[in-house]
Amino acid sequence: ANSTLTNGVGSFSVVLKIAGAQTVTAIDTVTSSITGSASLTVNGAAANHYSLTVPPTATVNTPFTIRLVAQDIFNNTAQNYTGTAHFATSDAAAGVALPANYTFQLADNGQKIFTNGVTLQTAGPQSITATDTGNGTINASAPITVTNDAAITPTPNQTPNRTIRIFRNNVPVVVASFSDGDLTENGSHLSATINWGDGNTTSGTVTRVTTTNVFNVSGNHTYAKKGRFNVKVTLTDSGGSIAIANSTAQFFPRNFSF
Repeated sequence: ANSTLTNGVGSFSVVLKIAGAQTVTAIDTVTSSITGSASLTVNGAAANHYSLTVPPTATVNTPFTIRLVAQDIFNNTAQNYTGTAHFATSDAAAGVALPANYTFQLADNGQKIFTNGVTLQTAGPQSITATDTGNGTINASAPITVTNDAAITPTPNQTPNRTIRIFRNNVPVVVASFSDGDLTENGSHLSATINWGDGNTTSGTVTRVTTTNVFNVSGNHTYAKKGRFNVKVTLTDSGGSIAIANSTAQFFPRNFSF
């Protein structure tokens, strides 16, 4: 709290919650030019829970990828976590596949991607759960809808994300790309929405890339100010499959016309 120094000196306790590079600043409440600051690196605390990321939908008998992150009480990644994770699912059908128990290594930095590590068999709402074998309070569960529709996934050049550079307002750009496991799909069953990361969501235009089962989603948007924005694109198939791709938009307007 605001405090008076004694003989120009004071000692104070500070608690920070967000991991990474942080700065603590002191400012005189009367003369704001009297100020000082110190920079420090905040490390994540011990693991308190998991964060489990799964796709919104999966196709029956088709493997898909999940991501498990150990987090502290403030949702920072617990980079020193070395516990063992056990996986379970609500799908009790024969043929279900899950990752074997996995013991995190220090080199994992608290997170692990299980590429094509899960296969489910029963259409409908299901769930996947991860639990620390030594501390059951460290856990996470994620819902997923299993369909008989062919899977749609972000294309490799979309991973981890695409960078979009926008220099003029309202100019159409390709925001994300997806592949569809249905080789007969021509785009007529697909629809897209674009969350531009500034509180605005619009419909996207879906276009099939010639002779392939890859589909581009494009859209146009006007940002109120320059900067970087996290964009989320959701592609939905009328058959039930849904896929999400994340992009980064860099908006740096130019004050001239072409």
